[in-house]
Amino acid sequence: RCAVSVVGSSTFDVILVGVHGSGKTTLGQQLARALAVPFEPELGREAMERLGPSRATVDAGQDFDAMLWAAEGDRDRRARQEHRGVRGVRRVVETWHIGNAAYAIRRPGTSTRRDWRGELAARLAGHDVPILVQRLHVDRPTFDRRYSEHRGAREDAQREFLWSVGELLDGLVAGLAGSGRGITLLPPIDTSACTERTAGDAILAALRPWARP
Repeated sequence: RCAVSVVGSSTFDVILVGVHGSGKTTLGQQLARALAVPFEPELGREAMERLGPSRATVDAGQDFDAMLWAAEGDRDRRARQEHRGVRGVRRVVETWHIGNAAYAIRRPGTSTRRDWRGELAARLAGHDVPILVQRLHVDRPTFDRRYSEHRGAREDAQREFLWSVGELLDGLVAGLAGSGRGITLLPPIDTSACTERTAGDAILAALRPWARP
């Protein structure tokens, strides 16, 4: 596959969002290599892995979500400083504030304590460059097949929590359309119906207006 230059008339961040197991990490890494730009993985997954295999995402609390929210903001500021002057696609980010907000809203006991939708709107309004949002979908049988975490008594709750986050993401992303916040929604891709190669090629094709060969 030919690489695509990040040179363009404007600067953009590409955000990959989707349910657990939809291919965000794999496709994000492939896309970043093709564009020769940094890939920034999902902060929440990395943080949970550091807490150990006995911890389930559904059980993380308000402090965890607040930590992720601050860390994602710090990462945005670093991108602004380190990639100043870049034209075209600046970086590929997995989950980002959109996904972090969906997790926080769905997590038991946290959604009533902070206005995560309002905070997401504020973050988007204050972001320094336009964003291109790539939605990745899978059907429920594929999600169940790809789901590989085993949490003992909490396994079913974890599985349903992750699926509900994906459902909420669809609504959050749909609400961004026409918001006037510099957000462009790329055509969604159902990764349960295509290969990784086909999905990656489809994303690159959708990015052609923002990156020249």
